[in-house]
Amino acid sequence: MYPSVTRLLAITATLLVVMFSMIHVEAANSFHLGPADSGKTITVKVGDHVEVRLPDEKHGGVQWVYSEVVSSDTNVLVRIDRGGFGLFYAEAAGSSDLTADEHCKPEPPKVCLLMVRQWKVQVNVEAH
Repeated sequence: MYPSVTRLLAITATLLVVMFSMIHVEAANSFHLGPADSGKTITVKVGDHVEVRLPDEKHGGVQWVYSEVVSSDTNVLVRIDRGGFGLFYAEAAGSSDLTADEHCKPEPPKVCLLMVRQWKVQVNVEAH
């Protein structure tokens, strides 16, 4: 009885490896976006990944902090990370905006205006 359980486990492990390999192969390209990309439009294909990195910035005692990056159409761009800045998978053809708000966070005794700057990139997803 033990050899059949061992064989079943080996087959299951092999199938899992093959499945995960296929998932990895689907992501043909990976696009990286940062603060300088705000206002741009990019075109990706279904299966591609889009990674957004928006680090906090500090200037003259004032820190600028970004909110979480969100997709305007989660059927087109699906967030696949939990935490971090933003990793998205191009799930379906269509268009989605990736956005984040940048807020001023002063260090005492500094003050800043109640100002919010929006970071935005339009992502057009094409079918293969």
